[in-house]
Amino acid sequence: MEDVSVIKNKESKKYRRRETMLALGMASPYLIVFVLFTLVPVVLGIVFSFMRYNPYAPEENSFIGFQNFVNLFNFDLDISKTFWSSFTTMFVFDIIAVPILLIVPLFMAYFINMRPPGYKIMRAVIFLPSIISIGIVGIVFGNMFAGDNTGLINAWLGKEVKWLSGTPWHGDTLRWVIIMIACIWQDGGSKFVIFMGALRNVPKNLYEACEMDGGGRFQKFMRVTYPHIRPTITLCVFTTLTSMLGLYGQPFVLNDMTNEIILVSPMMFIQKYLSGGLTYARQTGYFCACTIAFGLIVMLFGAIQRKFTAERRPKPRYTQGCCDYFAAKNLLASGERLVHNIASTLDNFADSGKKRVYLPPKGKHSKSELTERREKIVSFIVMFIVTCFFAFPLIYMVGTSFKSDLDIQLHPETLFPSSWDQWTLKHYSGFIVNNGTLDRLPIWMFNSLWSSAVSVALTVIFDLTAAFAFVFLKFKGKDKLIKFLFLWMAVPGILGTSPSFALFSQFKNILQPSGMAGYFYIYLWLILPSCTGIFNMLLMRSFFLSIPKDIVESAKADGASMFTVFRRIVCPLAKSTSLMIVLFSFTGIWNSLVWPQLLLSGEPDKWRTITYALTIAYTGGSSWGQIGVSMATSVFSLIPIIIIFIFTQNKMIDGLATSGIKM
Repeated sequence: MEDVSVIKNKESKKYRRRETMLALGMASPYLIVFVLFTLVPVVLGIVFSFMRYNPYAPEENSFIGFQNFVNLFNFDLDISKTFWSSFTTMFVFDIIAVPILLIVPLFMAYFINMRPPGYKIMRAVIFLPSIISIGIVGIVFGNMFAGDNTGLINAWLGKEVKWLSGTPWHGDTLRWVIIMIACIWQDGGSKFVIFMGALRNVPKNLYEACEMDGGGRFQKFMRVTYPHIRPTITLCVFTTLTSMLGLYGQPFVLNDMTNEIILVSPMMFIQKYLSGGLTYARQTGYFCACTIAFGLIVMLFGAIQRKFTAERRPKPRYTQGCCDYFAAKNLLASGERLVHNIASTLDNFADSGKKRVYLPPKGKHSKSELTERREKIVSFIVMFIVTCFFAFPLIYMVGTSFKSDLDIQLHPETLFPSSWDQWTLKHYSGFIVNNGTLDRLPIWMFNSLWSSAVSVALTVIFDLTAAFAFVFLKFKGKDKLIKFLFLWMAVPGILGTSPSFALFSQFKNILQPSGMAGYFYIYLWLILPSCTGIFNMLLMRSFFLSIPKDIVESAKADGASMFTVFRRIVCPLAKSTSLMIVLFSFTGIWNSLVWPQLLLSGEPDKWRTITYALTIAYTGGSSWGQIGVSMATSVFSLIPIIIIFIFTQNKMIDGLATSGIKM
């Protein structure tokens, strides 16, 4: 008979082998999709940048070394001048925009944390534009700031200010002002919630101590608030800087479609030439070089930003030799806390001869009720004005959708129909059936609904299984893989745009899908790349790390397998985190514009997503078609998002605030 220890060793090896196989099986769906649709495109993009590459003619492909990068810096080429001109334009805009996009949300978060009456409603209204598609932003702001007398703002001013009129971008400073306002309106809500959560966690006793030391509001902010919210500010600076350098939606939808689109951002440059089809296919290697250069510049700015905003720790006052001496004398359990112990000892010795000062009880130094009441009144007034600013475009959109044609032409224009007999549902007619056939709008919404639902389902499944494998299962290389994913978060997504589209075009040219096969081929490339967001998976992993290990060990001791633990214990506990991922994933893919626009360019109209369709159909300056129809279409397309937001806004806002603090 075999020895008991040998039997236990065999069983242990068998268990570890089974655990490794389960871990690989659960993590492989996430990792396979990540490698195929995220990692491989970036690697191939680097390879293509050193080639003369044409996805439609493989026989023309050849290695040309650094020639694409040389051409990129050859300013005698018009295409290179266009690229660097777009980058310079956007960089100058970012210098002004990034500080404003951080100061305004921080200002709002400061006042909302005073909890004025109705602060929950104000918070929801401010956050709502963050989940609205960029196409609706273009429709609403384009009609509000139309340069002729049909624009709402011009009608109220009684002047024809050229906000968005004329030849785009050439000395057109007002257009950049409108883009800035649109960015604050759409992007300010998410940062506002993150700052709100960060300010909420600053210890209140530190403010009281600062007040007792005679500190005013500025001193409290610099000495208490700023040190505690500094990691959050660093996070927001990095995300805002990278997103604004790659800005695409606002300049595109607030352009004038009646003229040639002027390429004022690198993303507009890349998107235009990538969607050019056979016309620019031979320059795919050059565009990959442009993408890599732009991605590296974004990473460089991110590294510089982190370098200057990193927390600087003071150098220790005592040497390691001193620490070792005290540890050897057993004067301390460890030399690690030497600085604190010695400093406190010296302070006590220095203060021993001084007269002790006894502080009065904290209650006598608390703010009076009158002061708190004044703060709430001021915060209510400020936040009421801010809430009106965020609610105004939505009110204008809904009100205009019910106006008659006569009321739309009324000057000065009103937010709602001027009288009860001017309310009409005319602009909502024909949304389902038009001339006896199914209209395009429900088809666009169906395309977005099913693709968003599939993407969300796959995202949650991939995140649950991968996070469980990384937390509760053991396999070789797990720690290195986690570190790699953390590092990959610093890689801008723009690096994979050109090679991903090149791969999409090459496989499409080989397979030649047509009809419904072509439709599902396009949506396959639209859905799968969005299912492996690293942030969502790491968010799920952070939640799993907070689950007490005793629960899992007790279940295993009762004979439950790891898959049973996953299905019966871990998944039910992760409902709240899963719901938060569902919300963020759904709104993200529903409002996506750049990637659907690349994939669906030149395809049948009925294949479009709702965001892409609205952007193409109803945006484009003063000639944007019927205002009432475009507003009604925007309201109708918001129905799924609004329904989700009404029932889950608290979970979405609280989850975003909490995740923003932890990062």
